[in-house]
Amino acid sequence: FATSITSQTLAAGYTVADVNRALMKDFEAKGATEGLTPEMPVTVFPRGRVLFGMTRHLMDNVAGQCGASWQFVDGQRQMVANNE
Repeated sequence: FATSITSQTLAAGYTVADVNRALMKDFEAKGATEGLTPEMPVTVFPRGRVLFGMTRHLMDNVAGQCGASWQFVDGQRQMVANNE
């Protein structure tokens, strides 16, 4: 999981949940599954976005936008809200 690299683009109108799904595809290719996931913000971004870099760094951004932290536990990506 530590070496997973993301190289994708998202069209205008994407949400944080769309970014999460795109990143999970790259983690799933390495054998990880999605575990706990907090509610994602409903913000719709008006411009497209390029996702390129280490998947774990991009996931840090997703967690930050959700007010959460994340980690791998037994092959599952667990993201827990900071107030839980």
